[in-house]
Amino acid sequence: ASMLLADKHDLQERLKLSLVLIEEKELNFYTQNCYTIGTQAALLAGFAFSALTSGYDWAETSVWLQAFWSAITVLAMLFEIMTVVKSMQLSIMGPGLALRGPEGSMTRAVLVMRSEYKSIHRQFYIGLFCFHVSAALILWINLSEKVAPVNTVLICLALIWLYFDFSSLEKRLRLPGRTNTYDASNFYQQRAADELEPRAQQGASQASTASARFP
Repeated sequence: ASMLLADKHDLQERLKLSLVLIEEKELNFYTQNCYTIGTQAALLAGFAFSALTSGYDWAETSVWLQAFWSAITVLAMLFEIMTVVKSMQLSIMGPGLALRGPEGSMTRAVLVMRSEYKSIHRQFYIGLFCFHVSAALILWINLSEKVAPVNTVLICLALIWLYFDFSSLEKRLRLPGRTNTYDASNFYQQRAADELEPRAQQGASQASTASARFP
């Protein structure tokens, strides 16, 4: 009985160790992604700040256009700065909690980073959208009315392309459900089903044609 109990405890400890190793990999994954997003957000925030501090000729620009451009540029800078700050907090405090916290801190750190990672993504893309709108508005301030619409259309097309490309990539790289896997057996089964479906449809169409000819 004592041997069975010892084996049970040993199995439980091995299971805990395996789970901790998996959670450590996930924690490193989110930490590295926070570094990447924070770097890109800092770059965009710097661009927005440079645009705000640059000198423009506002003599012939309407007050409403100035106000709208400055507001959207400030929003772009603020959203990217918030992304930088939250990325920094997560990349520092998450691993710190996992390393120095009590038992179960690794799981808590992973869960918090997983939920906050979505918020970082949202803030980054909102700031990116505001950055594009700011770029379109500054064209109307600096360029003539004949040149600005062409560049504005290009920026709008770029935004549309980014949206559809992001949606397509997210759909292709989306995590599968519990019943779906990417193993070889499922792949070949799906491939066989895709190959048999046109044949079945062709056979059904031939049968319907024959029945129509010979009622």
